[in-house]
Amino acid sequence: MIAEFFQGLSGAVAPEKVRLSGAWAGRSQRRYASLKQSGTGEGPFIDVVDWRWEGTLEGDSPLVGLALLVTDERFYWVKSHPPADRPQVSFSMARWAGIPGSVSATGSFHGAYLPSLPIDIDEEPPVACILGDSAVKAGTPHFVVQVKGVALAVVLLPASAIKVGRNRLWHLRETIAARLRPRLSVLLTRGRSGRIDPRVDP
Repeated sequence: MIAEFFQGLSGAVAPEKVRLSGAWAGRSQRRYASLKQSGTGEGPFIDVVDWRWEGTLEGDSPLVGLALLVTDERFYWVKSHPPADRPQVSFSMARWAGIPGSVSATGSFHGAYLPSLPIDIDEEPPVACILGDSAVKAGTPHFVVQVKGVALAVVLLPASAIKVGRNRLWHLRETIAARLRPRLSVLLTRGRSGRIDPRVDP
């Protein structure tokens, strides 16, 4: 789905080979045993572990790009901060109070934060999730983490492909945008975040 939406971008920007590395980290938390307790400050409580995968992207030049939260029907997108040498990417899963097996999943990339989506998993995230390859190609959607119909992906761009405008918001250079399909060109030249349903927005 997203590969088709971003088709043509990798051939329009300078080639850039990027390496992704990272690791899982768990953090113990205390949550209400039931949703009915929310806001009361009273027990009983249960001990849970929230998990976060944190990674670093390294290329030959500063990088910028999009963070994507992808489902079977649509994807949410947000633009990162201006170019950086070693931008960070993360995927986190937090347990819901009183709902065993249910987590809130979200991701971020270089200062860009995505909405969270609820999913059900039977195992701890490091086991339930599938990590993407360490080799990343600029201009191509790259899946960082996938789990139960939800995935965090990034679309990286070299600094040479963009210009930074007001409020630190970047946009794709017009000479490159002119070579892309209209809907993709608009996404990369306007706005900061949004939601795309490729069946409605081809």
